Amino acid sequence: MSQKLVFGLLSQRCYDTLINNLEYDVPCLTQLLSKAIGYGIVLGASVVKLPQVFKVVQSKRTDQLSPAMFLMEIVGYLIGWGYFNHFGYSFSTYGETVFLLLQNALLLCLVFHYNKQPARIFAFLAVLGGLAAVAFTPGLVSNGLWPILQTSTIPLFAASRIPQIMNNYQAQSTGMLSFVSVFLVFMGGLGRIFTTLQEISDPIVLFGITSGLALNGVILLQILYYWKNTNKLTAKQDGKKTQ
Repeated sequence: MSQKLVFGLLSQRCYDTLINNLEYDVPCLTQLLSKAIGYGIVLGASVVKLPQVFKVVQSKRTDQLSPAMFLMEIVGYLIGWGYFNHFGYSFSTYGETVFLLLQNALLLCLVFHYNKQPARIFAFLAVLGGLAAVAFTPGLVSNGLWPILQTSTIPLFAASRIPQIMNNYQAQSTGMLSFVSVFLVFMGGLGRIFTTLQEISDPIVLFGITSGLALNGVILLQILYYWKNTNKLTAKQDGKKTQ
């Protein structure tokens, strides 16, 4: 049992070097660290947006949450999931895309729900199901098309965050955005750069992660910069609801 677990973190050579022979080996230790960080990112991603979900459900408000951001991120995560799965990458190198997709889908449904747009929930779920069927049906997407689709996620993720950044700037507030969720996604991006450099020789993936990290950093800075103003506006909104 323990041997199978270690094999999941180490190659056969590194297992023999570190475990059987008890020899010090920097590349093998780096591989172990990368795998551990990778699985840590995946584990963290499974709950990373729950603070945002709880904040929306508790307040029943979606102030400054951009449906366009969630929708474009969902498409990007779906493409990424299909790309990594198609080319057989280790789950430790991309697993967070699965959990972020599911949590973003939940958040988008909540936005539609609290904006009293139930028809959009059903339309969104139907389209998402259709896209997933295409992405995971063998042979429907060719080997040559997958890299093009993955490259398209770079401007897609950039475009997904720009409306959110603009919304925050225009309102001088970050509304219902959760600092905890944005911060954890940002830290996960930092860790994912390290694991990608160690395990994946794929410049498309690396550039996409780096650009996404930069834009997430902008949103994180906005939350900090508009913190006092956001609290004032939230208190004002809460005061109106109690009158």
